[in-house]
Amino acid sequence: MSHKIQENSHLDTSITGMQRITKKHRQLVLPQIFLLEYLAAEVLELAGNAARDNKKTRVVPRHIQLAVRNDEELSKLFGSVIIANGGVMPNIHSNLLPAKKKTAASLNEN
Repeated sequence: MSHKIQENSHLDTSITGMQRITKKHRQLVLPQIFLLEYLAAEVLELAGNAARDNKKTRVVPRHIQLAVRNDEELSKLFGSVIIANGGVMPNIHSNLLPAKKKTAASLNEN
């Protein structure tokens, strides 16, 4: 059984041929789907934790950014990904931090 895709088109497609192709490739696609599902669940769980840490009930792109960049493996995987409205990671250079004050205990040791 053949069907023309368009009236003037020279492409014929066999329904059984399409079923054969999709059945063969279905075995290749399922692991990829499971991998994407796992990655989505992992990112959403970490983003939910980041939202809860910030006392928010809704996950926003900022929480996804914090979740991905704080996880070493996800940060490698999403290294070249830009998350829209994700902001930047908080980082203060150690030279800009105030000097540590010496306590009475540390003064007595010297």
